[in-house]
Amino acid sequence: MKSDQERYKQWLDRAKNLCSRQEKCTWDVQKKMSEWSVPDHFNDRIIEELKNEKYIDETRFARSFVRDRFHSNHWGRIKIAQALRIKKIPDDKITRALEELPDKEYRKLLLELMKRKKRNIKARNRFELMGKLQKYAYGKGFEPELIQEIMNDVVKNPDQ
Repeated sequence: MKSDQERYKQWLDRAKNLCSRQEKCTWDVQKKMSEWSVPDHFNDRIIEELKNEKYIDETRFARSFVRDRFHSNHWGRIKIAQALRIKKIPDDKITRALEELPDKEYRKLLLELMKRKKRNIKARNRFELMGKLQKYAYGKGFEPELIQEIMNDVVKNPDQ
C-alpha cells in the first residue's frame, strides 16, 4: 500500500502532466482532480505547488483564453468575459487580457462576421434583417453599441 506522500506525488505528477499539455486555470485543475477522485486534503497543496512552479498562472491563462476564443471561435468581449468568470478568473485579470485585443482587428472581425451572416439570412424586410443580425452578433458576445454601429454599415450597403 502506498504512503500518503507517494499518493500525493502521484496526483501532483498527473496534474503537472495535465497543465504541461495545455494552459489550465485553477478551476480547470480542481475540476479535473475531482473527476480523478483526488482526496480533498491533497487539493490545496497540489494547486499551491502548481502555482509556485508556474504550471498554473491565471494571468497567462486569461491572455491565452482571450486570444484563442477571439481568433478561433470569433467570440466578442462579453462572451469571453463570461466564460472566464465561470472559470473563476478575477475581474482585473479578465479586463487586462481583454484590453490586449486590438480594437481595429476586433471591429474588423465583427464586420466580416455580420457580412457573412447577412448573405445567409432570409428576411422579408430591412427591419427583420437587422433583428436577425443583432441577435447573431449578441450571441457571439459583441457589445450592443458596436453591433449597432457596424450593422448600420452592413445594412446600408446592398452589395455585401
